[in-house]
Amino acid sequence: MDELEKRVHEATDRNSFSRETINISNQVQPLKESWAEISSSLKAIKETLGSDQIPESLGTFERRFKFFLVSQNLRWILIEYTAPIILALVSLYFVCERLVSNG
Repeated sequence: MDELEKRVHEATDRNSFSRETINISNQVQPLKESWAEISSSLKAIKETLGSDQIPESLGTFERRFKFFLVSQNLRWILIEYTAPIILALVSLYFVCERLVSNG
């Protein structure tokens, strides 16, 4: 792109505008704008990746996810495993008590 821009400047200095020079000059400006846009996007990406926010956010996510796993395991143990066993034992106690009192 620098070479194209250099050619246009040389042609401007010599005041010799050929069809090729005009085509090049018409193409250089949009290329420069695109290049500037790409450069600014790459700079923003580098700044984002280099910031401390991403590792901090990942650390926060990992802590919260670990807490979620622990709470779900406790829920499973207390509600889905222990509660039915306790209800079964209580019902067996009442059934046995009733059988003893009637029999």
